[in-house]
Amino acid sequence: MRALTTPLLNEPTVKPVLDLISHAGVAIHGIGKAGDMARRRGVNEEILSYLRKAKAVGEAFGSFYNREGRILYQVHRIGLQLNDVQHFNHVFAVASGHDKAQAIESYMKIAPHQTILITDEGAANAILKK
Repeated sequence: MRALTTPLLNEPTVKPVLDLISHAGVAIHGIGKAGDMARRRGVNEEILSYLRKAKAVGEAFGSFYNREGRILYQVHRIGLQLNDVQHFNHVFAVASGHDKAQAIESYMKIAPHQTILITDEGAANAILKK
């Protein structure tokens, strides 16, 4: 039996973008709170319930993680993934707001070592108070 391929991966407009990602050296991305990002990404109620029960705190690159930084669920998507940025020269993670402190702190446990965090005073103070 022939293996199925994703037609989108072969689209003339998608392949150049994926090639660009594989050769990039810099990434700028956000960090979000798990519940907010699950709704924004349109995950179904079953996954949303699982993320609540598993105590997901944050999301980056479609990866939902808990306080310890363990990946709980990965949204299936085409584009930049957490594993892709491991080889990048520079990774800039951007997040602000005291309410994102736990998401930020937990993400930094799994962030590539070359990650530079850009945040605001509210988030920084909330993280430092722990």
